[in-house]
Formats: sequence, C-alpha cells, structure tokens
Amino acid sequence: MLTVVNTATATLAANAAGSGQILYFDPISPSDIVPGDGFIDMGYFPADTRISPSFEVNREELRAAGRDSSATVLLANPVTSASITYEFGVLTPDASVRALHTGAGAATATGAGLTGVQAYQINPEAAVTGRWVFVKRRPNGSATVIWHPRVQLSSNGSEGGDAGSEVLNFVATVQAYSYNSGTAFAGMGTAIGQYGVSFEVPDAATLDALLTALDDEALPE
Repeated sequence: MLTVVNTATATLAANAAGSGQILYFDPISPSDIVPGDGFIDMGYFPADTRISPSFEVNREELRAAGRDSSATVLLANPVTSASITYEFGVLTPDASVRALHTGAGAATATGAGLTGVQAYQINPEAAVTGRWVFVKRRPNGSATVIWHPRVQLSSNGSEGGDAGSEVLNFVATVQAYSYNSGTAFAGMGTAIGQYGVSFEVPDAATLDALLTALDDEALPE
C-alpha cells in the first residue's frame, strides 16, 4: 500500500469552497495617469469571471548525434521563452479604471459650454506599467494573494455587460523585475522571483498585514 500523507484532508468538502476576487493595480508609468499615489481598486467583475494567469512556455530540443546508431538522442529540452498573461473585464469602472483602460489621464475641457467634459485619447498601443496585487478571499478568512512587482496593463476593447452596462476589457502581461524584498518577507526570499509570488494566507488579520507590507514593495526608484 502507498504511504499517503494527506488522507485526512484530501477529500474534505471545505476544500472546494469558492473565493471572492479583488484586484488592485498601482500605476507607475505613466505616473500621472490618476491623481494621487497608491493602488487602484479595479472594482467588480462580470458574474462569470474567474481571473487566473495563462502561462505560455516555449522549449527547444537539444539533440545530439547517436553513439550507438544513426538516431539522434534528446539531451535536454530547455525553455527558450516564457510569458504570463491575464485577460479580464471590469463591470464597474470608475474614472481611475477608465484612465487605465485608455492608457492616459484625462484632459479636462476649458472651452465655453463644455465644463466637466473629460477627454481620453484613443490609442490601442497604450499601456500602463505598475504593481499588481490579486486577492482571492475565501469564506473562512483564508486567502490566496498573487503579487507581481511589474505588470503591463492595456486595453482589450469593451463590450456590453448586463442590463446594458459597459464592460471594459483588459490584457495584463507580467514583466520580469528583480528587487530586494523588505524585512517583512524574511524567510520567503527564495520564493519571491522576478515574476512575483503566490502567497497562501491563513486568516483575515494576516491578510491585512500582508497587504500592508506589499504596499511598500518594489516601489519605483
């Protein structure tokens, strides 16, 4: 018989509990895209949304001439490129989220009769680079937190949502970024790589402490 280490927990119904989704994004460049410094709460997502990263890994075979026959032998299959992306829509975009979607801050009208009008440039090539914190919170207080020190966020157009609302669609591409983590992350340095890290948090109080620590991580120099 096999020695199984998680027999007592592997089939617990509680393991299948769903989770809420909260996404925070701190724009770094351009730095003046929204007023003030700090993270933007991306708001609600459409009801059927499950935000998760998509990984694309490309490999190239390293082959050598055979020693015992004419057939080549596979020595290794090293990774030649890798990328991490997200695609999601925002159901309740406020002015800050709309600025992220256009890739530039708003220009405010000064002409007669146009008071309050804000103009956002339409530029499909625009992208905003910033810090990413994604929280998947479960009913028992535990949570998964995905941290990327640098993500490039860009528009993926828009579409009609429920009840005639407009959903703004985004594409996020994770960028490699190396930095020295703060003292709050002592003991976890080997897990925090250039693309970030996924944290498992046991309770709400620890989640709050983690988010507070992340607020000061990987700030622009």
